[in-house]
Amino acid sequence: RDGFALGTDRNLPGFARYLMAGNKENICDLTIDPVLTLDEGEYQCQVSGGHGVAPISSAPVTLSVNREPGQPYIVQAREEDMVEIKEGEEVELECQSQGGRPPAEIQWWDGEGRRIVSDVTEHVKRMEDRKTFKTVSTLQFRPTAGQQVKCSAHNDAFPAGKVSEPLTIRVKGQPTVEVKNLEDGDSIKIFCNEKEFTNKKFKWFINDLEIFAETKNVLEIHQFSKSYDKSRVKCSVKDRNGEDGVVRIVELVHNPTSAREPKVLPTTLKEIRTTKSSFN
Repeated sequence: RDGFALGTDRNLPGFARYLMAGNKENICDLTIDPVLTLDEGEYQCQVSGGHGVAPISSAPVTLSVNREPGQPYIVQAREEDMVEIKEGEEVELECQSQGGRPPAEIQWWDGEGRRIVSDVTEHVKRMEDRKTFKTVSTLQFRPTAGQQVKCSAHNDAFPAGKVSEPLTIRVKGQPTVEVKNLEDGDSIKIFCNEKEFTNKKFKWFINDLEIFAETKNVLEIHQFSKSYDKSRVKCSVKDRNGEDGVVRIVELVHNPTSAREPKVLPTTLKEIRTTKSSFN
């Protein structure tokens, strides 16, 4: 390896993970198990000469070891797991993953496991060891409501990927979007406020369309179906100034039974996790 002789004994003493497999004298295949980063290099097999015959060496073979990307993290979430912004304010987030080979590809996800593909830029540079890479992805967007954001990192050699800790974005004056997973035929009660009010009038909306007949603190939905998938239910109540303010937002997500789910390539954050667990 790299011009250094490993030895002639088939067990290669001093190299616990190396072995010259085979029972025949003319077979000297080299087995490395497990392969580690330090095994990278140029390998040659040499047959000793004798009686004035020079040794014969094989053509060199270069061994490169792929590496799984490091745990991704959102820089803004390293000190606090929540940031508060004003309505309409642009947010810039940065996600990093180090140590991957080939370089990691970073993707962004919202709290419902949907990929965020708005204004994203990605930069890759070699690390100090000159063998691995650091990937930095920057996301710029304007949240319309409170939400959670995560990033994931994977490469071609390790497609399962790793997922960062979430960062919660809270919009001043707006509640965070809650997610309720429902199946066909489910019923659900959504309370506008945990406290009971007798002298206040509530307003309910589905996808920003007001339900004029509903004015109580609770909205009951029966026989949920896929046609309402990704629908958002909002509730508002008048504040001290007499202005209507949204106090709760719930997104209804259709969750089909596992028997009906088709087998497809991973496209959501949930599927990345499922793929990863199948490798463990």
